[in-house]
Amino acid sequence: MEETIHPTSEPSVSPMGFPASAGRDLPFNNLVAFLGDSITSSGINNDASNLRDTARGMGFWIPTLTRQAFQTRQDLNFGVSGDNTAGALARIQSVIDCGAGTCVVLIGTNDIGGSISATKANLSAIYSALTDAGILTIAMTILPRTAVGTSAYGWLNTINQWIRKQENNFPCLRVVDASQPFGDPYSLTMSPLPGFTYDGLHPMGIGARYAAQPVADLLLTLRKPQSRQLQTITDHYWPTTNEGGYLNQNPALSGTGGSVSGGVTGQLADHWSITTSQGGGDLSALSIAASKITHPATGMAAQRITYSGNVTGGWQTVIVMNDYGLQYQEHLKAGDKVEFIVELDIPAGLPAVSGVVPFFAIDQASTLKSAYGGSVSVSDDWTNSGFRGVIKTPALTLTHALAPGENARCDIWIYFKNVPHTGVSGTIDILSAAVRKVV
Repeated sequence: MEETIHPTSEPSVSPMGFPASAGRDLPFNNLVAFLGDSITSSGINNDASNLRDTARGMGFWIPTLTRQAFQTRQDLNFGVSGDNTAGALARIQSVIDCGAGTCVVLIGTNDIGGSISATKANLSAIYSALTDAGILTIAMTILPRTAVGTSAYGWLNTINQWIRKQENNFPCLRVVDASQPFGDPYSLTMSPLPGFTYDGLHPMGIGARYAAQPVADLLLTLRKPQSRQLQTITDHYWPTTNEGGYLNQNPALSGTGGSVSGGVTGQLADHWSITTSQGGGDLSALSIAASKITHPATGMAAQRITYSGNVTGGWQTVIVMNDYGLQYQEHLKAGDKVEFIVELDIPAGLPAVSGVVPFFAIDQASTLKSAYGGSVSVSDDWTNSGFRGVIKTPALTLTHALAPGENARCDIWIYFKNVPHTGVSGTIDILSAAVRKVV
């Protein structure tokens, strides 16, 4: 029998002050940073009054697919359009200092055709800097892309083969190869699968989902999902004693007293409304039904929405479910951050759907500030297979204290792709939809 040896001194720590043994299996927190080029940076599309995490970014899909077991923020996205491995290396200290326990590194497509030895050296330095800081580093191989020319295929395959071998060279590094779910293995031009990109390189929503899936699968072996389904309807917001509680009227989606209109039939949860918008498309031959179910995974109420028939999408052809007004909002003050969190289950794919988008908006000094979780283009396909996920909007920072009754709304939009579809059907179950203060 081997003797059990007990350490007599404190474990070594990383430069960030975390146990060096945290390493590859135990990231020191559940925050994820992203280092890359335009494939990474395109996951954010903000303007002065709108915060948008787009469904074309892994920063949206990884938290969604891990059901928020791993989370991120827009300031943890270190993607720079057009960047190469030398540029990413020059910015590495910012990533180390950001406080995330995990970093997904996807960089190198803009190095193609350059020095192989220089690219390897830059990547090695990136991996070394991150893992030396105790950060779980997920090194992704360069994604398949078109329009690089036959002379570049050898370059790309050489770098990817090298990346695949790096897991044993760094104590906190794991390699994820998304080539199979993202690329067409029979393409002579190294093309992504049809519909996965809009230009042969940058992912559409469905492409980003399948590039992110193996990363999410890996992370789920390290940390269990922390369900945002309400465990009790008493989990409401209260100053000082439960600041993380829900703020909207019926996040548990209980009851059947909601309002149904716009060609939708059936029953909807209390305080919620559901309707449709043609928005340049045609929903006249699409049957849409709302029904209440008990979800088998939670044993609690859920809202089911089904559609079947023919549909032509448009610039805003949607099914929209919404709730106006918050509770307890007079206790919110300037500087508070508020987010909208939706847990959903899609048993199979959603044909003809370009996206499912939670939306939260609130008046701030007569300006409507809004946040979108996984905003989409109606030219996108969203998913062709089912999953259970949790979508969270970026957090809105309040610029002033709220008065009772001040305008606020939370919506869930189901967008239809802007081409004709015949004989389609789909089902989405919404398990919970909670507005919460970030604490």
